[in-house]
Amino acid sequence: MSKNPVLPTAARIARRSLAEREAEYSDEVQRLLDAGLAVMARSGTSASPRVADIVSEAQVSNDAFYRHFSSKEDLVLAVA
Repeated sequence: MSKNPVLPTAARIARRSLAEREAEYSDEVQRLLDAGLAVMARSGTSASPRVADIVSEAQVSNDAFYRHFSSKEDLVLAVA
């Protein structure tokens, strides 16, 4: 039975692409967590942080925020 030489190449390329995406997403999540903590520290317990403030602080888009968190409450739980 002969092996298809394309499959190992395709798998290798896919693994490389996934590793790059994983590193990018990990950086986004860390920036969002750090920004969430910073915004919450500034606003104190009297005010709820706004997603707009968090994404601005993290320098990411709303799409990036919602790619990783389904809501602001999810991010607050992750920070806590």
